[in-house]
Amino acid sequence: MKTKTRKLSGKVIDYVMNSYSEHNAGTKVTEEAIANHFKVSRTPVREIIKHLEHEGLIRTTPYRGITFKKFSKQDVEKIYSARIALEELAARDAAGKVTPQVRERLKYYAYVYRESIKHGNAREGVLADELFHELLMDCSGNWYLKNMVKKIRLLETLFNAAEKGVGLSENKTRDLNPFSHDRIIEALDSGNPEKAAETLKNHIAWSRDKVLSSMGRQKKSPNSTPCKRFGEMTIPKEVTKT
Repeated sequence: MKTKTRKLSGKVIDYVMNSYSEHNAGTKVTEEAIANHFKVSRTPVREIIKHLEHEGLIRTTPYRGITFKKFSKQDVEKIYSARIALEELAARDAAGKVTPQVRERLKYYAYVYRESIKHGNAREGVLADELFHELLMDCSGNWYLKNMVKKIRLLETLFNAAEKGVGLSENKTRDLNPFSHDRIIEALDSGNPEKAAETLKNHIAWSRDKVLSSMGRQKKSPNSTPCKRFGEMTIPKEVTKT
């Protein structure tokens, strides 16, 4: 899915989730309604809906419109466990192999993520994070890992939308994750596969704990900090080029 379509996909997910909130109970969401809301043609909307439906994340039914899969805490744990296992493999493969050009790109995505938090932009913070991790997958040279992680990230987008963007904070001006993107870059530069894998594992596990905590489970990493949602900002054009 192209970056532009991916950004619209996130907005579509938010729109549908909000439409099915308690405040809008009974709202029927259709392809036409989504296209009209975002003032776009039905073609990209149809592409997004078909993709989500193919992945088993939504269903479209006559008279009911679009409905989402509901995730349990156990679902979230399993999804994050799979992502951690896959990205640990990628980090081991990428350790010591990051070129100066790729390093600068990773640093730029990390910078945009920090700026997203500073300016209250949940949507673009998530996008910068996705691009950072996708580039790390590229560094591993494992095309299969990259595609499996992409599917898992799509699942995350859904349950994060349902939980109001947990993992991102509306009242903080810095990245609270103690295992930040910058620390991942440092670990990759060390050339130590185990250090890179462990840092990435802790980075993702911290986010997992925020999601589980928001769902009512007080399961925290040793260095975790309470985190809330934050708003929106515009990401520089450069970061949307992949």
